[in-house]
Amino acid sequence: MFYNPPVVNKPLNIRQSAATVVNQLAKTFLKEKIQTIVFARSRVRVEVILSDIQELVKKEIGPKSIRGYRGGYLPKRAARD
Repeated sequence: MFYNPPVVNKPLNIRQSAATVVNQLAKTFLKEKIQTIVFARSRVRVEVILSDIQELVKKEIGPKSIRGYRGGYLPKRAARD
């Protein structure tokens, strides 16, 4: 699924936070036991989304059922290789 958040402020062309929508969708999917993968552009964003989703579902399915993964190299390591 690809999702383009709606515009919430037309004069400034500001869209709804994608992270907010991701949290809501992931919570719904996980409660229905639908395996879900969420991608983000940065490691920090992944960690924020991960902790938000874990907090949202900790009572229903348990936070340990959700894992974060950062692919690729850290900038310092990539420069050495």
